[in-house]
Amino acid sequence: MGWEATLPYLSPELRGQKLLVGANFASAGVGVLNDTGIQFVNIIRIHEQLSYFEQYQRRRLHQLGARRVLVTGTGPLGCVPAELAQHSRSGECAQELQHAASLFNPQLKKMLSQLNEEIGSNVFIAANTNQMHMNFISNPQNFGMSFE
Repeated sequence: MGWEATLPYLSPELRGQKLLVGANFASAGVGVLNDTGIQFVNIIRIHEQLSYFEQYQRRRLHQLGARRVLVTGTGPLGCVPAELAQHSRSGECAQELQHAASLFNPQLKKMLSQLNEEIGSNVFIAANTNQMHMNFISNPQNFGMSFE
């Protein structure tokens, strides 16, 4: 078909330029259920394939320099220009959408905290972009902006 086939993840040949083509984590004859493919001798069960994929991704992220993941919450949904243009006569932010953002962001932070606890490391960092944006809007002078 015109492209190079990907090598199996466990192939000793999967190095250098060949790795840039990608890696195949599938094992012929295997299915989601452990009983699938029992007629084949050397299959890698789906849970093992997923584990290999996870290990590969972690190693690759680490090689790329990733040590932390910044997860941004939602910004001020009620203050986006499209919302203001369509629904605001006075330039005020839509309170219902602002309320939705104020409910979402703390839950995101809680979820990331639980995830960090589960994996035993503070990999995920929550950024409350709604609060940041509102600080810009409410106190522009604190960020070097003046309206004279």
